Amino acid sequence: MDYTDDACMNQFTQGQSDRADAQMAAYRPSMFGGGCSPTAVAAFTANTTSGTAPLNVSFTDQSTGSPTAWDWTFGDGGTSTSANPSHTYNSAGTYTVSLTVTNACGIDTETKTNYITVTNPGGGYASLPYSTGFEGGAVDQYWTTQSSGNGRVNITTSNTPHSGSWHMTMDDPTNGGYVTNEAWLGLDLAGASNVELDFWWKDFSDETHTQDGVFFSSNGGSSFTKVFDLPGQSYTNNSWNNFTLDVDALASGAGVSLTSTFVIKFQQYDNYPIATDGMAFDDISVTETGGGSPPVADFSGTPTSGDAPLNVSFS
Repeated sequence: MDYTDDACMNQFTQGQSDRADAQMAAYRPSMFGGGCSPTAVAAFTANTTSGTAPLNVSFTDQSTGSPTAWDWTFGDGGTSTSANPSHTYNSAGTYTVSLTVTNACGIDTETKTNYITVTNPGGGYASLPYSTGFEGGAVDQYWTTQSSGNGRVNITTSNTPHSGSWHMTMDDPTNGGYVTNEAWLGLDLAGASNVELDFWWKDFSDETHTQDGVFFSSNGGSSFTKVFDLPGQSYTNNSWNNFTLDVDALASGAGVSLTSTFVIKFQQYDNYPIATDGMAFDDISVTETGGGSPPVADFSGTPTSGDAPLNVSFS
């Protein structure tokens, strides 16, 4: 359209006028008589902010300024553009939620840090033998998972489990922020001996960190001692590795007793999502192997000769 000095120079469609007003109000308010109104101010609430996984949360937009667009991030990689979305958190952790709203006058964002806390329904202590391949699509009652920041521990079919359809993965769905992911397995090891932990593990280009590894606790997780390293850079990327650990020997060396509230913790620390960083675990078992010397067969019989019918006593 030609806006040179002629009869049409002041003629705009209503849409053109509205868009021009919004741009001037947002970016040059001093030229627009004090600015656009109403401005958008983001605000939201949730019907619950804590609970056990899977936790379904309904979010309600309480923004002012009559927004016309909404952009939600839920802290676990999930997003929505609905005004009042619902979201299910499938893994334990603490999640930061953010809402960005837009209207003709501009945009605004509200972020609530560590707003949603999700825990596992677990916390019990399994007797031996114990094993899991996560084939139920979730951890059982003996597991507790937790993460710092935006970290996540998932039971998933993605990224090629060692066997079956499911495995447990740990990573950070966002880029650049370091997180710690933990998975605790509670065990009743009172009176147990010759205990063996067997599991499969792989990393996804995960750098080696001192925080990565297997930890033991004899007091229900009040304190932990690291007993085994999981150095990602020492292994082939995205390739499964099997480890068999002597729990008795490792616990003794760490000064940890085998108790009724024993916890094995698997831990990962890094700052990117799979497959740039991250770890996976599968086919975890804890058993008593029997121990001691292998049996040696021996017997005797009395008598060893005589006339038929001959009755022989064996021992």
